[in-house]
Amino acid sequence: PMDVKEKAMSISVGSQWLANFLIAFLVPQQVSLLGLDGTFFFYAVCLLIIFSIVFFCIPETKGVEMQDMDNLFGPRLGADSTTSGDESGNTSSETEE
Repeated sequence: PMDVKEKAMSISVGSQWLANFLIAFLVPQQVSLLGLDGTFFFYAVCLLIIFSIVFFCIPETKGVEMQDMDNLFGPRLGADSTTSGDESGNTSSETEE
């Protein structure tokens, strides 16, 4: 939804920058401790774990309409309830006219 797009993008970009910093900071130390093969194996295991979590725990959304996402993931928490609109998107003050 558009009301969370900016927050989601900023969290995504911030997380990516943090991850890039950590990788750049930790890989040289890992290579000196674990060697090249050990570092590669460490990240391969991490990738396998994350892939398994996504494959088994995140539902497929291909072909699902935006309006049906609440049925798939459950209702949104903390949604703005200050406007009482009808299904056409009109607020209560617009429908009274």
